[in-house]
Amino acid sequence: MEDGIKNRELNVAGLSKALVVYKVYQTMFRVVKESETVDSRQHCFLLQSAGHEPRYLSVETRQELLRIENSWNAAIVTSVIKLGDHETRAIETKELECQVLQSLLFCMHAFLTAKVASVDPAFLSSIQQT
Repeated sequence: MEDGIKNRELNVAGLSKALVVYKVYQTMFRVVKESETVDSRQHCFLLQSAGHEPRYLSVETRQELLRIENSWNAAIVTSVIKLGDHETRAIETKELECQVLQSLLFCMHAFLTAKVASVDPAFLSSIQQT
């Protein structure tokens, strides 16, 4: 990887010094299927954001991958709620202006993900506990 992360342990302290910061609602998280992997690593995922090269990352276990995916979805819901109505925690509509089509598509995906997650009471209660 160009940014040197490949040979370093990634930890919370290191995140504050990150060279690239993504807005979660403008970034797409996708678990990579086994048949789509580009090398021998398992448990891979992609982060894609308009204007940035996609990041191909992996973790050690399937459980870690599921935890990251669930945390990502929780962050999406939280960010969309913060963009919307704080009082009712409603996920309805939000007017967006965007010059980059890919960024708009990622925002739309974030809103749809949050809308779907908002009808799952178990998911909502799990993000309120964290």
